[in-house]
Amino acid sequence: MVVAEQGCIIVEDKGTMMKFKKKCERCGFVETGGGILTTAPRKFQKRTSSFKCPKCKNMQKVVIGGA
Repeated sequence: MVVAEQGCIIVEDKGTMMKFKKKCERCGFVETGGGILTTAPRKFQKRTSSFKCPKCKNMQKVVIGGA
């Protein structure tokens, strides 16, 4: 199980694999397309990256936590 902590929404969670889309916390823009497929973080781990919103140019963190 994964938790979107900041800057993203979880689209799909399949245990060890997950799909997410980046989301701007300032203007609410959500990335189009199917999302990014990656391995899910384990319990008590976090995945972090950054992203610049193409709409409002806000630079922010993307944080996904394992639960």
